[in-house]
Amino acid sequence: MANERLAFHRALTDLIRAYQFRDRDLVCGYGVTVTESHAVDRLVKLGPLTQNDLADALNLDKSTVSRVVDGLEKKGHARRRPHPEDGRAVLLEATALGRRLCHRMERDRVAAEQRLLSDFSPQMLRIATRAISRIARSAEDGPTEGTPLAD
Repeated sequence: MANERLAFHRALTDLIRAYQFRDRDLVCGYGVTVTESHAVDRLVKLGPLTQNDLADALNLDKSTVSRVVDGLEKKGHARRRPHPEDGRAVLLEATALGRRLCHRMERDRVAAEQRLLSDFSPQMLRIATRAISRIARSAEDGPTEGTPLAD
């Protein structure tokens, strides 16, 4: 069992590394940074958010998110507007241009993945999707105490 866990860890690490580099290379072609692409994605998928909520969604500090949103605003992908219930807060939202950008990036990523997964059976793809989704949810919950791998 320890060998399988180690093999899984290595495969997951390789996948994460490959996607980080792929995302960086892909996103640069759209004129935004990787962090800006993640921010506009969250704004599109979650709807208008406060700066604190976006910071939580991105796992970044508030000042970093402020700079990211500044960049997105300058590029026309996001805007700030007054919060309807809290006069001290602002809501951040994707613009129509930001939504189009998000959908275009997602479409292009899906097309690239389509080629990568072309030899997966539908059943294998469903199993992989469920496994990756479960891993992602667990990772969002934070680190867990685990049993160290045995040699």
